[in-house]
Amino acid sequence: MLESLVIHWRRHDLHWLWLNGAGQPIEESSGSWVDFTEMLEAERLKEERVAFQTMVLFSSEQVLLKTVEVPPKPTRQIMDAVPFLVEEVLADDVFDCFIAIGQRVGDVLSVAVVEESLISERLAQLNAHGLDPEFIGIDQDLLPEVQGQLMVTDTLAFLNTWSHEKVAIRSDQLKEVLPIFLGQDAGSLTIVDFTELETVEDLLKDSLILREESLSASETPFLAHLFNQSRSQRINLRQGQYAFRSKSGAATARYKRLGLAAAFVFGLQMVLTAGQGFFLNQQATDLEQQAIALYQSVFPKDSNTRDMARRWRSRLSGSGATNQVGLGTLMEVVSQRLSGSGLTLDNLNYNASRGDLVLQLSGRQSDQIMALAEGLMGAGFQAEIGTISQENAAVRGSLRIRTGG
Repeated sequence: MLESLVIHWRRHDLHWLWLNGAGQPIEESSGSWVDFTEMLEAERLKEERVAFQTMVLFSSEQVLLKTVEVPPKPTRQIMDAVPFLVEEVLADDVFDCFIAIGQRVGDVLSVAVVEESLISERLAQLNAHGLDPEFIGIDQDLLPEVQGQLMVTDTLAFLNTWSHEKVAIRSDQLKEVLPIFLGQDAGSLTIVDFTELETVEDLLKDSLILREESLSASETPFLAHLFNQSRSQRINLRQGQYAFRSKSGAATARYKRLGLAAAFVFGLQMVLTAGQGFFLNQQATDLEQQAIALYQSVFPKDSNTRDMARRWRSRLSGSGATNQVGLGTLMEVVSQRLSGSGLTLDNLNYNASRGDLVLQLSGRQSDQIMALAEGLMGAGFQAEIGTISQENAAVRGSLRIRTGG
């Protein structure tokens, strides 16, 4: 699993913690933004932590956490109403703030209000250094809701009162402020100590709070404690215009679009192929009908029109004809004689009933036609020259060839 970097951001100071894949602390430090970026660059140069996930927590000093009662209406109407429900408790103009929506229980809605410039500037700083946290929360919002519990760090203390009120107090003001919120419940307070530089006893010295309190020191750093809390129902400031868009999600969406495009192209190709197949099948049917019509016009007495290819071959080869040379043989001889005669075949007409073949020829001289006729007669055919006419520098004539003996 990836290592994690948790950044706790208070106004201008940062506290950060590295955790391993199991959520166990590795290294912890604090300082300014410059200190943080120098640390980050050093880690990357050492190539010790090149790939990691980031979680950012804003201090509750910078964010207003509030619950508001909303009418049971659609979400869009709730969003329109929220700014007016919180503006009376804001010191700034509500339209200069970003409002993040949290969990809704019945008519009670949790919201977080932060200056829009703050979150946009912080995100810009993080993005400039290659950090894009999926979760930006508020420290106080992640604390477990245990009544009568006080968690104390070196800088901030977080109080859950017995009346379900959650309060963040500066640690150096605990002695003065804490009794105001506790009242008569001081004796039942449970204190969890996350301090490192000071102790709870020093922070509450000379205070009546420590009379009957139950004090437990945590072995887990405060940021590790917050990191390991469930975030499923906590407010995440990465929403609206600041919503997190994962690179893998963008890649998945891109691949999905490519897949849809490929499926569309494949479907279109299948439709075109099917259309082409239908067209070719229809064309083949038309050609078959034309072939049958041609055969019946040439051989009207033959009523058997099945196996057209075999019947054409039988007819053209002269099969079953007495004292006749097959047309195929005749055409082969005529083709051989024409190829060396210098004549051009203009037309060809074969009459099966008479058994003769008429050639319309053109050439330079009439002697060429006469030589072709003599050659065919020498091959055993009857060749009869028809009319020969002179046209400019060429001659045209006909030659009748009989296939009978």
